[in-house]
Amino acid sequence: MATTTSIFNGDLQGGLLAHAEELSGQLAAGQVPAEKIAEIRRLVFNDRLDAAVCAVFMVLVAVIVVEAVRAWAWAPSSPG
Repeated sequence: MATTTSIFNGDLQGGLLAHAEELSGQLAAGQVPAEKIAEIRRLVFNDRLDAAVCAVFMVLVAVIVVEAVRAWAWAPSSPG
């Protein structure tokens, strides 16, 4: 489950949401130099967007797997 790890990992290096939260906290605390504010906001947006895209793909893969199992289970057991 690399997707769930990349979304929800609490490690700042591996977790998209943790990284976005850390950067947002730095922005709120005023720890970011003025010339880097736009860059940090863009990084926060990109981390959250990447997490959302990963979640959508994870749901799509789950739907495909469920539908494939359902189709296989309802398939006739004998040909013809």
